[in-house]
Amino acid sequence: NTPVNTNFAVLTGQDLQGNPSAAYGNACQNILIVFQTYTDIGVLSFDQSCYGPDSYSVTLPAGTTAADYRIVAVPLRASDPNPVTMLGGQIGTYDTSLMRIFAYDAETQTYTEYPFTGSVGNILPGDAAWFLFRNGQTLTLEGTETPVTVDLAGRSGCPVEIGQGWNLIGNPFNFEVSVSSIIIKEGDIEVPLTGSENSITQGVFWVWSNGGYAAASTLPAGTGGWIYKNTAGFCDAFFIFNPADRSVERGASETDVRGLRRPPAPPGLIVESSGDGTSGCFIKALEDE
Repeated sequence: NTPVNTNFAVLTGQDLQGNPSAAYGNACQNILIVFQTYTDIGVLSFDQSCYGPDSYSVTLPAGTTAADYRIVAVPLRASDPNPVTMLGGQIGTYDTSLMRIFAYDAETQTYTEYPFTGSVGNILPGDAAWFLFRNGQTLTLEGTETPVTVDLAGRSGCPVEIGQGWNLIGNPFNFEVSVSSIIIKEGDIEVPLTGSENSITQGVFWVWSNGGYAAASTLPAGTGGWIYKNTAGFCDAFFIFNPADRSVERGASETDVRGLRRPPAPPGLIVESSGDGTSGCFIKALEDE
């Protein structure tokens, strides 16, 4: 219903934190439109007058075991979010004897292989996938800075959708973020991911390191991992637009993970023809090591 009285205000600033825009390498101003009615106040819309160009490059080592898989997250808004457009020109023909790339479908709780199927479609900031290359590979992602929104608490950030069960996601920004700053938002409930009051998800962001899973305290740009959601349906993991303070946050999280369910093991093997009509295993299964 149309409110009887609505007041609008337009607020401008150099960046969402009230800091000089140069601190984040963005010369754009931000525009925030706030609405107020007799019963409610909230963010009607948020936009930036422009988002600067951005790119991210990662060099993936050559690998021959499941432990060599790497999880890479998209830390920008891609110029073209189609996965084939993003990666095809760099990796060439997708050859499972040379590479494997897997995303995870949160709806079906199963892996889906490049160029991806099911609910996994266009690649958005914060989406993540497993990568493994027999001979190593450098990947470069091109686009613009990740768009941000402002919530009713005045926090700026990027929402990444998660569903019940396991979710393979990552840092949506091209700078390091603190895991403790991630806010889980489900309906009217908002809790820190690592907060003791969080019953919506596990209080852990799992990352793959040295052939096993560990709880992360920070997520560098391009880093992805897993969040487990306990409750039914979908909600948002809201990544606050604020670089982590590396002077106080380093290494693995001190969160007690004893007894917690671990994420799925890295996906499929890489196989190649043995020349006699059979297939030979290139990547050994993790459980075989």
